[in-house]
Amino acid sequence: MVSDFFTLLEVMERVHGGRERLPLDPGDLLKGLRAEIAQGLLATAAAQWRRASHLPHDGWFKAPQGRPAVVITSNWDTIVEQSAVRAGLNVQLSWPRTRSGNRLVDLPPKTVVVLKLHGSVDWGRGDDSCVVDVAATKSWEFDRIDTPISSAALRKHSREGDELLVRHRSYDHPVASARGVRRFDEPHMATMAAGKEAFIADLGEIWDDAYWALSRASWLDIVGYSFPADDLELRTLLRVTTRKPGQAGLASDVEVSIVNPSPDTHERARSFLGQDISSSFAGAESWNMRRRRPTKGGDTL
Repeated sequence: MVSDFFTLLEVMERVHGGRERLPLDPGDLLKGLRAEIAQGLLATAAAQWRRASHLPHDGWFKAPQGRPAVVITSNWDTIVEQSAVRAGLNVQLSWPRTRSGNRLVDLPPKTVVVLKLHGSVDWGRGDDSCVVDVAATKSWEFDRIDTPISSAALRKHSREGDELLVRHRSYDHPVASARGVRRFDEPHMATMAAGKEAFIADLGEIWDDAYWALSRASWLDIVGYSFPADDLELRTLLRVTTRKPGQAGLASDVEVSIVNPSPDTHERARSFLGQDISSSFAGAESWNMRRRRPTKGGDTL
């Protein structure tokens, strides 16, 4: 229903572009919906931050062995980043690179890469009016997406002024949503609908990082993702990075596990990725990274 609603709004916006406008402009409605959804997720994240013991993500990152090194998510909330920072880890929202621009093969110690394929509630365009109008004394409120997030004291802002996307942070915590405050007119969130290409286009480098990581992973645990029909881009990404051309099943050098309590999800995953995936019907709260020796870059979630 949510997906169909967003699709209808985006079709309305395209069909009526340049013509007599509807009484309620669909473009403005889409913008308002994104903002309200972001505010709701921020408030939820703030409440869960105060109830840290109830978050399954905390257990993932505090595990003495086998914590995920890479998290690839289509979720907009910031719970993963919050949990990783609380566990004493540094969070990279894009793959770390050398000074010459090459991706690091080995991640720095105590680092987790979180790739948010559909954007985030605390991301916005660099030309968003809230960013443009911010007072010079508050320039620290916005950071580059590739700036690491850590629990260390906040540094001077990393913006250079020409960034396509920026991340909002709060004064007293590196993840802004810990305070439940929205700082963009329109958060950069690709909706679950046809026509989301415009938002995903601005995230091209993150999608490239995800392809690079997935194509080199030895194992992949897909936790909570339901393979929805509208998410063709992510389903295709999973398919092309886990299968060899011309093969009907998984590549011989990758192991994929679906972790989801819904039997329908496992059926969809097998029809899309092949029959040789493994299944767990546990929920996210009871999932634990399998204890294996890292190869080809470690664990990917």
